[in-house]
Amino acid sequence: MKKVFALVMLIFTVAAFKGQMEVLKTNLLEIEQQIFHKSFSKKWIKTKKVNWEKSLAQAKTVDELNTLFNEFSDLLAQSIQVSLGNSDATNELEMARYLVKVYPYIKTDLTPKWTESARKEWVGRLDKLIEAEELKIQKQKDKEEKERQMKRLGLLSATIKGFDANFKLIFEDSKKNNFKNIRQGAPEGAEKRSPSKVNFSNGVNQVIELSSEGALQFSVRFESDNDQQLAEKIMDEMIAEMLKNMPAEYKKVNRMDDKYVGNNKYVLEFVGAKFSDTAKNPTVIIGILKANNVLTLEILEPIFGK
Repeated sequence: MKKVFALVMLIFTVAAFKGQMEVLKTNLLEIEQQIFHKSFSKKWIKTKKVNWEKSLAQAKTVDELNTLFNEFSDLLAQSIQVSLGNSDATNELEMARYLVKVYPYIKTDLTPKWTESARKEWVGRLDKLIEAEELKIQKQKDKEEKERQMKRLGLLSATIKGFDANFKLIFEDSKKNNFKNIRQGAPEGAEKRSPSKVNFSNGVNQVIELSSEGALQFSVRFESDNDQQLAEKIMDEMIAEMLKNMPAEYKKVNRMDDKYVGNNKYVLEFVGAKFSDTAKNPTVIIGILKANNVLTLEILEPIFGK
C-alpha cells in the first residue's frame, strides 16, 4: 500500500512539474510571438526564430528557459534598446515571478496585436502558478514545523521523565556522603572522576568529579539538537522540579559567565543568615552553553560538610 501511495505521489509531482513548465513555455512563446518591431523582428526571424521555438518546445528545465529568455532579451536590447533583463531563476516559482516583474516593460507599442484580454490571461496563468507554488511551499513549511515541534516535545518529555526521582537521590547523597551511594568506586585519574550509578534520561557524561572549589560534584549534560528554545524549556522545567525538592531556604540566583547563553548561568543555593550556612549545604548550577545550546547541570557537595 505504501509503495502504491509513493508511486501516486511521484506521478502527481511529475505531472505538477510538467504543468508548471508548460505554463512558462506557453508564456515565453507568447512574448516571442507578440512582440513586434521592424528592425528587431526582421533580424529575429532571419537568425533565431526557428531554432529558438524548437528549443523552447523541447526544453525540460528552468535553466534552459533562462537561456532562451535571455537570448531573446539580449537581441531585443541590442536591436531597439528595450531591456527585459536576464533571468537567473533556479525553479519554476522564481521564473514565474521574474516574468511578472518583466511584464510592465512589455509596452503596448511593442505588441500591437496582443489584446488586453490576452495580456490579462498571460499574467493570470503566472499568478495561478505562483499561488499554487507558494501554497505548496507553505504546506511543506507547516509540515516541517509540525514535525520539529513533535520532535521537540518528544525530546522534552524523554529528558524530564524521571528527573525528579533521580535528582532527589543525587541531592540527598551530596549532602554529607561524598556521593558514596551513587558513584561507582573512588574517583580515579588526574581529574578525579568516577561514573555515576544514577543517570538522568537523555543525559551524557554523567560523572562524579572534583569541582574547581575542591569539592566533589555530580555533573551531566543534556543535548538539545542545538535548539536554544528547547534547552531553555528543559532548563525551566528542571529548575521548577529541583526547587520543589529543596528546602524553602533555597533560592535561584544568576551568576555571570560568558560561556553561557545570556552570559550567565543559574545557581540554586541555600540562603542562610551566614555564609557558613550556605557552605554547609549542596549547591546546584545549571545553564546553557552558547557554543552548542547544550544544557549543563552540576550538583556540588557542601564545601564545609555537615
